[in-house]
Amino acid sequence: MAFSDRATGGLITTTLPLVLAGFLGYSKQQRGWLIGLPLLLMALCTGPAGAVCDRIGSLRVRVLAGLAYAAAFAFIPVAASSQWMLAVAMVCVGVSAGALFSSSLALAAETGGSTVALGSFRAAGDLGFFAGTMLSIALVAALGTDGEPTYADYSAVIVLFGAAHAACTAGVVLLARRRA
Repeated sequence: MAFSDRATGGLITTTLPLVLAGFLGYSKQQRGWLIGLPLLLMALCTGPAGAVCDRIGSLRVRVLAGLAYAAAFAFIPVAASSQWMLAVAMVCVGVSAGALFSSSLALAAETGGSTVALGSFRAAGDLGFFAGTMLSIALVAALGTDGEPTYADYSAVIVLFGAAHAACTAGVVLLARRRA
C-alpha cells in the first residue's frame, strides 16, 4: 500500500510539474500551489480520516479512499488544461491521500508486529517514492518518439499510475478477504 501511494506521490512532485510547465505553460507559482495543494490537504485530512477509520474501519476507509484517489489521479491529464479543473482534481487527490495515509498506517499497525510493521511501512513508502519518480521518467522517455515525449505520453503514464494504484487497492481487498 505504502509503495503504491508514495509512487504516485513521486510522479506528482517530479513528473507532473514538467508537464504543467512544458506542455501547458503553467507558471512557477501556478505549479507550486497546484503541487502543494494535495500535500497540504493530506496533512490536514490525515487526523480526521483516522477518526473515520476508528468509526467505520481502516480497511473500508482504505478501499474508498484508494478508489477515489486512483480516479482523481487518472483524471489529472483530462483536467490539466484548466487550472480550476486541475485544482479540483488535486483537492480530491489530497483529501483521499490523507485517508490513505491514516488507514494504511492503521492497517500496518494492526498486523501485530508494530515496530517491524511500521518500519516496513516507512521503507516501502520511501522505495515507492523513489520508484515512482524514476519509473515515471523512464516510462515517459521510453514512450517518446525520437527521444521527445508528447503530452499523450505523459498522460498515458499518469493514467497507468492511477490504474496501478487501483489494482493495489483491489489487491488489499483480496488479501483482507483471505485473512478473514
